[in-house]
Amino acid sequence: MPDEGALTRAPGSDPSDAGRGTVQQAVLQRLRDAILSGELPGGSRLIQADLAKTLRVSATPVREALRYLEAEGLVGSHPHRGSVVHRISQHELEELYDLRRLLEPEALRRAMPASTAVLAEAGQLHDAMGRETSPARFAMLNREFHLTIYGGADSKRLVEMVRSLTNPLMAYVSASLQLVPDLHQRSMDDHSKLLSALRQNDLQAALDAQVRHIRIPRATLHLP
Repeated sequence: MPDEGALTRAPGSDPSDAGRGTVQQAVLQRLRDAILSGELPGGSRLIQADLAKTLRVSATPVREALRYLEAEGLVGSHPHRGSVVHRISQHELEELYDLRRLLEPEALRRAMPASTAVLAEAGQLHDAMGRETSPARFAMLNREFHLTIYGGADSKRLVEMVRSLTNPLMAYVSASLQLVPDLHQRSMDDHSKLLSALRQNDLQAALDAQVRHIRIPRATLHLP
């Protein structure tokens, strides 16, 4: 595990400063940010007692945060190692994107026409992404942008399937944003085209924008 003090060096991120009702959320956000930024890389052991000491909180919010991160696909539980940051394999990476290409167009079809509320929320998330400088937070906003749009579909099971595919990819997206200079702008351009198509209720244009956004050639799909 990386040096314990690393988790306390982010300004304004000390969970012990949070109110009692928000400590768990603060711990969850701190650990998620550390995983997505690579501060806690894949394969890192997450020892509850060490994390609680480092973050200056009790074991309970750490334990609950780890459970939530496991449900998100960012953390795995191993019999002899305990909680470990999930390390995505090349095969898993390719498989996840293949499945996204199959499922997300159907989710988009079912979500159209998009409601005024969905368009408003997606627009706010798009604006937030444009202001975001943290790759980890951008990855989270990117996921929520797409899930918000798909949430308009009358198929909760399909949306949850898409969510389960995108969760393990967040760390990969975050790392890619740091390594590929124009990826942030390319993503923003794709989102702008998708939003414009949704506002015009143009299904084909929306599908074209979406497919372009997630069509990463197999040759370029590689772990950073």
